[in-house]
Amino acid sequence: LEQLSAHGLLIATDEEGGDVQRLRALDSMPSQEQMSQQSAEEREVILDRHAQVIAAVGIDVVLGPIVDVRPVVNGVVGNDPLGAGRLFIGDPQQVASLGAEYVAAWQRAGMLPVLKHFPGHGGASADTHDELATTPSLDAMRAYDLVPFQQLAASGAAVMVGHLNVPELTDGQPASMSKAAIALLRELGYGDALVLSDALGMDAIGIPVADAAVLSIQAGVDVVIFTGISDTAAVINAI
Repeated sequence: LEQLSAHGLLIATDEEGGDVQRLRALDSMPSQEQMSQQSAEEREVILDRHAQVIAAVGIDVVLGPIVDVRPVVNGVVGNDPLGAGRLFIGDPQQVASLGAEYVAAWQRAGMLPVLKHFPGHGGASADTHDELATTPSLDAMRAYDLVPFQQLAASGAAVMVGHLNVPELTDGQPASMSKAAIALLRELGYGDALVLSDALGMDAIGIPVADAAVLSIQAGVDVVIFTGISDTAAVINAI
């Protein structure tokens, strides 16, 4: 693939661990929820081993870790809209700390990590694979969901923007197509970070992938993601 490309390629993969792990046949890694319950020393060993395996294949970009924070309502941890153990266990500061361990491990192996899913999917009303999800208010997000992203702004990681409607910010649009959401991300310290959309074929989008790609780029996203190979020509032409 590298030889066929006139411009060079970035090869990316989902490697969160657990169920969302495309290269598990090479080396299996526990989910982020499971990793939260291990010691820092154990996590470092697992992460470094896995990162070396993934880097050796030729991967450049790892779509992870997830730094969404589980909601807490009246002192009780709420439901995780994504499920499958994809989220770390802990408050915003703990999630930021765990995320930093993953970022450092991927970087030590020479790869670019991608923080998911800005501005925070943990307290959203639904799974964006199924529908456009609404988050808590922007003020609530600033005090909670945005904390890991703020803490990791100087880490050198890229950021994936989710299909999340944020009251008082995105005006009913997904953040992945919102100029205001991308501007907020830049203001938080990601001025020159690579910004990616979540997959544009998800049910939260509701319009053709090619149209969604154009709207995302107009909003300030650098890289649009879609999973249907048959959409490639239409997306390129639309852009």
